[in-house]
Amino acid sequence: MVKEPVDYWVQAGEDLRVRGANRAWRAYCDGLNAGWLRRALPERSYRRALKTDLYDEAVGGGLEVGVADWVMGIDVAASTARLARERRGLAALAADVRELPFGDGTFDLVVSFSTLDHFQAAGEISRALREIRRVMAAGGVLALTLDNLSNPIVRLRNRMPWPLLVRTGLVPYYVGASLSYGQLRRVLTESGFRMLDSTAIMHGPRVLMVPLAGRGVGRWLKPVFDGFERLEKLPTRNWTGLYLAVVAEAS
Repeated sequence: MVKEPVDYWVQAGEDLRVRGANRAWRAYCDGLNAGWLRRALPERSYRRALKTDLYDEAVGGGLEVGVADWVMGIDVAASTARLARERRGLAALAADVRELPFGDGTFDLVVSFSTLDHFQAAGEISRALREIRRVMAAGGVLALTLDNLSNPIVRLRNRMPWPLLVRTGLVPYYVGASLSYGQLRRVLTESGFRMLDSTAIMHGPRVLMVPLAGRGVGRWLKPVFDGFERLEKLPTRNWTGLYLAVVAEAS
């Protein structure tokens, strides 16, 4: 178990300024997320968008600013929000996605890339989704990714003790609870959403791809990495994808 989550993420944000991140890997992840978002979002204009954490923007390209007329980013760690502002010039502030400092119906788009799978308990995911729904206008769109528990590797990893995961280097940061596809669908409905689309993304062997990208050979292997994403088109995608990726409408 980690110490108080907010303190943990504040320190993680401070560490980013010192040691940075695996930029080649982050660029690949940014491209993957952006590609899914372009495919998945309904074709319409969005006025105000909320990004539920700023790790991607603090260390890489992050969310494409043109996704909406105005984009606000939040992060539970002020250190990460500050770094994102400095690097990207984003509107950013420190806030907890479970207690958002915005009025009801403020946003018509919310983008949440692997934010809600870092809580210690699954009930906190429900709490966050209810709060996200509160700040969304009716008919607004939520684009969400979570650790995919249908993938046997992810399920096994999430059952491993956190100290062991850290020592082996399997994950860079604390891995929290997640939801199965059925659980996520139910919680979305209970929180006031209607699911529009779902898939699974990132089908390559992350345990190999991350170190290869870090050693500077990732760009040569990018066609191979991209090839794994063809698995999304197969009926087995929910077994091979590392993340559930869903689009839901605020009802």
